[in-house]
Amino acid sequence: MVMAKERIHWNRIKNLLKKFGNETVIKMSEALITGGKGDSIFITKIKSYLEKDEENLLQLLVEMPDYAQFIEGGRRAGARMPPQGVLLDWMARKGIRSDLEYVIRKEISVRGIKPTPFLDIWYDRVIGLNDLIAETASEDLEEALNKFVKKYNEK
Repeated sequence: MVMAKERIHWNRIKNLLKKFGNETVIKMSEALITGGKGDSIFITKIKSYLEKDEENLLQLLVEMPDYAQFIEGGRRAGARMPPQGVLLDWMARKGIRSDLEYVIRKEISVRGIKPTPFLDIWYDRVIGLNDLIAETASEDLEEALNKFVKKYNEK
């Protein structure tokens, strides 16, 4: 009995996912800049990367600071003040004295913060991803089968 074995590396799918993640982060960053929330520190903290889960399945993840939810959804006028200390990094980046933290927290409570939707970009783009993955997977599979057949015919 002749055996030939060929492993599928799925390199095209990995590259597709990396490119998809990077392009999506760029589009999210552009939406933030257009919406007036172009805090360069926040934007540089939005990252996409590939990771294998506990079942060894590849997943595409997007990571961003916790306060993304407040940029996305805003904060309604009349809501409680943000917790003490959470604005200090932002204030330091903007050159605002830390002794003004209470005043800013109070102002946010009174006026709220206008939302800047940008997470929908991720969800909207993911909808078409299955078709791209299927097409790309067939290319990876075809390559592996061709290598298998070639090795089998050499034996």
